[in-house]
Amino acid sequence: MADSTLLNIMKKRRSIRAFSKKAIARSEVMKLLEGAVTAPSGSNIQSWLFGIIDDIKQLNKIFPFSPGLIGKPPCIIVVCSNRKLAYDRGGKLGSDEMAIMDVSMASENIILLATERGWGTCPVKSFNGEAVRKILKLPDYISPDLIISIGYPQNEPKSPPKKKLEDVVFYNKWEEKI
Repeated sequence: MADSTLLNIMKKRRSIRAFSKKAIARSEVMKLLEGAVTAPSGSNIQSWLFGIIDDIKQLNKIFPFSPGLIGKPPCIIVVCSNRKLAYDRGGKLGSDEMAIMDVSMASENIILLATERGWGTCPVKSFNGEAVRKILKLPDYISPDLIISIGYPQNEPKSPPKKKLEDVVFYNKWEEKI
């Protein structure tokens, strides 16, 4: 990538839903997770956990319970949170809110690093969490919160229209926009 500034990587990122069958090496996926654990964490609880699923048999068990996983990605990362740890260290706020914020920030790091490498991703929340929990044999206190599909994109979709900054920014206090 000629200009790999962070803002340009952010602008390049798209939700990819069509993947080639080419695999991504686990060692390369681990580099994404190195970036994930550098994300901010509420009260430094770091309740996140990451499941790399790249076995086709395991993927085929998850796909029927994940309608948002389109395009048969060769790899997914199931981003989880340890809700017991989050509760023990942060109470109800830690378990109900900070754990989800931590998962979100770690996931964005994964997605941006994948984009930088030319891979496609799509964050997916439309899945049956209980089914995924059973398939992955997760204990009750581990919550599968997000699935990120990863692979080489078959195509590069155009950017959807984005709001203008002047339509979403206010200074110091809210004023109705005309």
